[in-house]
Amino acid sequence: MKLKLIHIYPAVVIIIIIVLFFTSGSEESQIIIPESTQQNMPNDDIHKGMGQISGDQPGKGNVKSEVYEQMETMRKQIESSPSDTITMLQYADLLYAAHRQNEAQSYYEKILAIDGSRTDVLTKLTAIYYNRQDFQSAKEVNDKILSIDPNDLFAKYNKGAIAVSLGDKETARKEWTEIIEKSPYSEAGVSAKRALERL
Repeated sequence: MKLKLIHIYPAVVIIIIIVLFFTSGSEESQIIIPESTQQNMPNDDIHKGMGQISGDQPGKGNVKSEVYEQMETMRKQIESSPSDTITMLQYADLLYAAHRQNEAQSYYEKILAIDGSRTDVLTKLTAIYYNRQDFQSAKEVNDKILSIDPNDLFAKYNKGAIAVSLGDKETARKEWTEIIEKSPYSEAGVSAKRALERL
């Protein structure tokens, strides 16, 4: 049986539609977390060589137990030293990366109970609320960041993203325009420019 062009065209159209659907970005703005608040890849036995192409890539079999052991060690260290915010933050970030945001949130809140001015932690808490679509809580936490540092460009960007989610495009436009005027080539400035183009 020979394939005729009339049979191929619908298949090509369907493939194009599927590709466009999965590659097109959302029209809504997203919260951004500055790279400076994200941990660099640790240089330890577990993470050595990650990102390099080799036959021994990390997988379920060779990483899972080691990561669980590391997390259990961190959890025990936090229990024995509840004021160790460095380990607590690393543990919370691992939980967040593992999509265990409720658990991560509780550790972020413990850090904030020790030092409420930690804008890096407040930013991550803003992202958790935003991801849950609890935009009012995200706004309250983000406003706290801006009360600590009114010039925090990421918090200003996130204020705009939250405002769009709450239906207030004018606030978003104002915040993002200010970011672009102050720092057009920064990460927040580039993100603001893209967001304004989609607004």
